[in-house]
Parts: sequence; C-alpha cells; structure tokens
Amino acid sequence: MARKEVVTVELFDDMTGKPLNPEDAVNIKVGYKGKTYTLDLSPASATKLDAALAFLKDVAPDGKSGQRGTKTTVPSDAKVIREWARANGVEVAAKGRIHPDVRAAYEAAH
Repeated sequence: MARKEVVTVELFDDMTGKPLNPEDAVNIKVGYKGKTYTLDLSPASATKLDAALAFLKDVAPDGKSGQRGTKTTVPSDAKVIREWARANGVEVAAKGRIHPDVRAAYEAAH
C-alpha cells in the first residue's frame, strides 16, 4: 500500500491575524533591541507598517553604512541654525544634534 503525506503551510498576517494568500504575502525583517524578527504581512499591513516607521529613515542610521539620512546642510551650519532658531523663538539645544524639525524650519525659511 502506497502512502503519501501532504504538509500544508498556512500563512497569517502577523498584524491582523487574518489568513494570507502565499502569493500576496509580504515578508519583512525588522530589527529591535538587537534581535531580528520576520513578519508575514498582507500588502495593506505592510503599507501601515511602512507609514508607522517612515520617520526612522530621517533620524536613524540604516545599519549598513552607519550614516544617517541625506543632509541638506553641513554640520558647520549648526551654529548658524542655532542662532536663527533663537532669533525666531524656536527652542534649540545649546549642544548636540539639531532636531530635524528645527533644521527643516531653518531650511524652509532660507
């Protein structure tokens, strides 16, 4: 007697818990606190995750080059930006990295 075992793999959206069609599944790797997680998502859930994490591309290194997002001003402009911010009533730290919102406001004004 011949015997054939069939294994069925079902995918579920890790955000919604709903079943996924394997052809539509989006596989995303996410790193958090030194660990990497793999998510199976529907295209809609992947879009929501992209939107929720979009701010990271501007404020965090990408993990490959160690570089932050593209800069439109050079670091030596920090003094000028701080002076502009203070003169225009924008709170800015005396030292350290200038917040992207402050830098964006400066660039919009110039």
